[in-house]
Amino acid sequence: PTPDFQYGQNRFTKYRQNPTAQDNKKGIYKPRLTAYRRFEENKPIYELHIEFSIPKLLFGNSIQELEEGDFGRTIRILRHQLSFMGAETTEDNLRQASIAKAHFGKNIPLPYPLTAQDAISGLYKADLGKSKDINMREYRNGGQSLYFYASSRNIIFYDKLRDIATPKNKAVEKNKFRPEKTLLQEVSDKHWQEILRFEVRLTKQQGLNLFLSRVLGEEVDKITFERLFKKDLCQKVLLRTWEEIVKTP
Repeated sequence: PTPDFQYGQNRFTKYRQNPTAQDNKKGIYKPRLTAYRRFEENKPIYELHIEFSIPKLLFGNSIQELEEGDFGRTIRILRHQLSFMGAETTEDNLRQASIAKAHFGKNIPLPYPLTAQDAISGLYKADLGKSKDINMREYRNGGQSLYFYASSRNIIFYDKLRDIATPKNKAVEKNKFRPEKTLLQEVSDKHWQEILRFEVRLTKQQGLNLFLSRVLGEEVDKITFERLFKKDLCQKVLLRTWEEIVKTP
């Protein structure tokens, strides 16, 4: 367009592309995409936000856990899925992508006869409510999940296997993926141990950067996908949060 071209009032546009019900039915996992278009000096600038579960992308479920060596495969599969969805990019762009929010999690198998509900009941008695950054705690689904809401992050403990079978509107994990229910049946048939899920969710970039700064002992202004995908970093996030819970009787 010429320099005096008028774009009108809509100089900022948002586009979305999410997995369809048909994708889920076929067991095809896709990320959720949100693209933004804005203009600087009458030139269009595009920004793509990608939201996805890495275990679901790699394994088709969120029960299996990641290893640091899975990063290369994650990048390759993610780039392939983005291309299939019409978003072309490079592996390097994905490696250096800036992280705006992140969920850190650990599946904890419990020794028989301890159940996830037993563990959650014990954690509910933790004296975390007096911590100055906690504004509410909540017991949901008949004792199956425990939330500690903080100003910078949410801490959640829940019954992982039962949550998969729980309807979407009541579950902790809202993005249900059909193949997980098949796996859940296999787990039930084999009478596996119960699993307590421990998650630390940082849902805002500023809160993520501030918390990582405290955990790493250095100022974090931007964290890349490649740097975040490190076992040591993820362990520090979970252990730092766990220490806050158990440091008081």
